[in-house]
Amino acid sequence: EYLEGVENSRTTDGLLIFRLGFTGPSELIYACGAHTGMGGKLIIASDERPRSSLTFAAVDQGGNFITDGNWSSANGDGIPVFSGQSLLQDQNITLSYQPPTGYVLMGWEGDLPADSNTSGSSVSFDMSQDRTVQAVLAAYAPTPLELANRFDLDLTILPTDEFGQVIETNGTNVSYVARFSLDANSSLQQGSGGFSVPKTSQLDVNADGVNDMIWGDFAYFVSASNSVTINLQNLDVQYGGGEEWEAFRGGGFSMTLAVEQAEDTLHRGGYSIFYDDGTNEVGQWTSDTLRLEPLTKISD
Repeated sequence: EYLEGVENSRTTDGLLIFRLGFTGPSELIYACGAHTGMGGKLIIASDERPRSSLTFAAVDQGGNFITDGNWSSANGDGIPVFSGQSLLQDQNITLSYQPPTGYVLMGWEGDLPADSNTSGSSVSFDMSQDRTVQAVLAAYAPTPLELANRFDLDLTILPTDEFGQVIETNGTNVSYVARFSLDANSSLQQGSGGFSVPKTSQLDVNADGVNDMIWGDFAYFVSASNSVTINLQNLDVQYGGGEEWEAFRGGGFSMTLAVEQAEDTLHRGGYSIFYDDGTNEVGQWTSDTLRLEPLTKISD
């Protein structure tokens, strides 16, 4: 009695199932055990076409395997295909891959024919030979907040007249570094954090010859495709070598950054500050840690 690929042998009530694909004889004899003369010959036609094996995996651009993500694979009849499976030659296969969080599909590599059809997250090809296919992934480029969750602005104050208009002088313009540290819940459109002007910025706001420190809380939002608004509150100053903090220029300000250039690592433009006590400050800013490209694009 031959039982490989056979289900319900000797059944008297039900289906007798023969599953093709096993390695066995090309002929089988069926004989009913209850009825003399009931039976017959089963001829198992073999498929003479060679078989091809398919293996697929996801790797990052450094060649490291990515073990998660969602694969979808099927032949032309929609039957699922699994990695390592032997497939009949010349079947058409479609592989699709949705990368895990934090990765983006860059393309496909491996033993792919020149006429492979790539569309979005899928690639289709024929199984004319053994094939090893790799989905090539890249980690998402860090967001501006990940690249610079603390960014510095180099501010240069321009002299103005009593009406706030910039004027030409022969003196040296005052420059200082303003530091912004973003909170974890900040987004590309808006956010908040802490503001400081450390003593290393060499800002002497009361002109006593000693560097001062300033700090406060800020919130920002992208107000236009080429403008960012930063609002400060709880703005305090510590003069010279003292230990006491006191409100500075009314305790806050509204700052507007005009983005004139945002390319590579050079970002610059003009700025204006209106303090809560009614005074103002205008000047030029530059930064090599503030990434503004995505910020300017989201408002376009």
